[in-house]
Amino acid sequence: MKKLLLFLFLIIFLCQSCPASANEYRQNYVPILMYHQFDEDPSNSSSTTVTPETFKEQMSYLKEAGYETITTDDLFLFLTRGSTLPPKPLLITIDDGYLSNYTYAYPILKELNMKATIFAIVSYRENTGNLLYPHFNWEQAKEMVDSGIIDIQSHSYACHFQFMDRGGCFVPGTKQLNNENYSQYEERLYKDFLMARVLLEEKLGNKVISMAFPYGYHDGAIKKAAKESGYNLMFTIREDVVYPGDNPLQLPRINVPGHFTGADIEARIKKLSKQREPNNIYFRINGTMASEEPILWKGVSYLPLSSFAQMPGLTITVGDEEDKVSVSNKKHTLEILKDESLVFLDGEEIDLPCFVFQDVLYVSARSFSEAMGYKVDWIPKWFGDFSLIDVNK
Repeated sequence: MKKLLLFLFLIIFLCQSCPASANEYRQNYVPILMYHQFDEDPSNSSSTTVTPETFKEQMSYLKEAGYETITTDDLFLFLTRGSTLPPKPLLITIDDGYLSNYTYAYPILKELNMKATIFAIVSYRENTGNLLYPHFNWEQAKEMVDSGIIDIQSHSYACHFQFMDRGGCFVPGTKQLNNENYSQYEERLYKDFLMARVLLEEKLGNKVISMAFPYGYHDGAIKKAAKESGYNLMFTIREDVVYPGDNPLQLPRINVPGHFTGADIEARIKKLSKQREPNNIYFRINGTMASEEPILWKGVSYLPLSSFAQMPGLTITVGDEEDKVSVSNKKHTLEILKDESLVFLDGEEIDLPCFVFQDVLYVSARSFSEAMGYKVDWIPKWFGDFSLIDVNK
């Protein structure tokens, strides 16, 4: 009897000590896959074309490995608000809007209950049959969106077209042409991106917040036009994974070629994830992720003092000589003498870590927040190995 009880104890202990499933491992990055075309003929497999059979194997493998698909809305809330994502999040994107997306990819994703985002060239929705490769129409797009499996976002209205430039070369429609000045270039981009967003929302009833740059090309004018026309997330074709704090206006993706297996995709994801070592502590201030990247020094996490300007009721004043900074709210007044690294709270000297680097004043985010009377929550293992300091009014 004693041996039986000991055996049962060991079983219970081992079950509690070991991961119950792949989902108990939490990765600290978000991979974004990029697809284009699907074709049943294996001889047509390429860097942008995958057979339905291969696509199903890839998706089945990733699902079995514990990956859970998210939407661009999920990613946006994560990057800007620090919202929770699944333990192993995965964003699947498909560019252009070919009919094969509807014919092959959509049924497979629906069968596996996995979500994907299609970045559609909007003008092609009404010219579906007169193209080199047919595209799905508005009715098919609506069916996919209504299923909850597919989200359709923008790949521009017509900027994916190539134009004959004055030099006799074809250039993407997102590049400035020789016959237009910079203001005309900006206006053309803005009108195109706005038309794409408005039409998608009118025809499909979904909220459009993201776009994939045509050909991955992006300059200052393109990002400005996209932001002014209502986009909050923008996707490139640069290969990498996404970490908290990454710029939402130029997010990387991982292209999936036709010869990749599911195991190849996972190996590529893991290889890319090891190329960077981001900070392991992030900050959410009054519900919004801090835009500036924190600095971790001697075990203390610092943020530029200007990051806290988004707190309601907080006033930051810089002295005439720029050697003194005053911070006040309804509860407290804090004075920092930058040159001497002295800090006074309501007239009394306190120990609050701070330093100046490249003319920017950094303060210990946690110590500063607590000194000013804000609520500070420490959330360990918020995203994989990353932790979160949550500061609220």
